[in-house]
Amino acid sequence: MNDPRPAPLPAGLLYDDFGTGRHRESCLVRHALGSRHEEALVAGLAGGIGFMYFVFEYAGRPPLPTIVAQAHPDPWVPAALDRLRVPYEVGQSSRPRWDRVHAALDAGRPVFCTVDRSGLPWHEAGDEMAGADPYTVVLAGHTGDTLWVEDGDREPHRISEEEFGAAWSGHGKGRHRMIVPTGPPVGCWSAVAGLARAADPDADAEARGHLFDECAALVDSAPALERRAVTLF
Repeated sequence: MNDPRPAPLPAGLLYDDFGTGRHRESCLVRHALGSRHEEALVAGLAGGIGFMYFVFEYAGRPPLPTIVAQAHPDPWVPAALDRLRVPYEVGQSSRPRWDRVHAALDAGRPVFCTVDRSGLPWHEAGDEMAGADPYTVVLAGHTGDTLWVEDGDREPHRISEEEFGAAWSGHGKGRHRMIVPTGPPVGCWSAVAGLARAADPDADAEARGHLFDECAALVDSAPALERRAVTLF
């Protein structure tokens, strides 16, 4: 007889929802917040679709064309948390502060970090320019000095603090930077998300109209920033 109960999480892991839908960073935010919000909501509030084309030129190197297909330049994770009204703390130091990382994880709070992705063993090694590209991952738990890292794959990666610390030190501006959500959303978005989850995809026009009215009433009671964000939908 099959046991209907979910399998327990591996020791030290804070959540079990992994993998990428359509946008990696939006999924990281979604999972770190307990999968309460849909990926599309997170992506829209963080800035949504955008387009930027630049050619970077560095001495002794060929021109480097770069295309960014999302809103820019605001960092994705803080923008999403701000507009979801999720409180968070930002810290940055000259060296890895594993005491702060452990304190956050032990309190059940995932940690967003900016790394040089070529320093992570599941990525291909890059050249000296790899660390110029900010790359966000989530520390989703730890067991002693072994970390669980979410990076958009279907399963989290295990890595030692020493090895992760090298990648965490590799991005200049994001060196040892950590973003830690500290509580549930403050405002209407949790209620809007709840209504959206409860919506029947086969509902008729009248039922959808009632749902829209409920969402609109919630948004009308929210600050102007949230009302403007809804236009991104």
